[in-house]
Amino acid sequence: MLEKTFADAADEHTWAALFTMGDLFRITANQVAAAMGFDYPRRDDERVSAHLQHIRSLPRNAARMY
Repeated sequence: MLEKTFADAADEHTWAALFTMGDLFRITANQVAAAMGFDYPRRDDERVSAHLQHIRSLPRNAARMY
């Protein structure tokens, strides 16, 4: 999974690598949080992921995000 976070310069490969990195972080952060007795901020994670998906969906020449 870590190897999939490395991408070439192709846009789609870069996005795939970014989302894989998010998945890897999420898995690791949940394990660490559980081991340390903390709650993982799932709602924050969902908001960040939704924001990235929104940015990904924008046209290349977008002048605004919202």
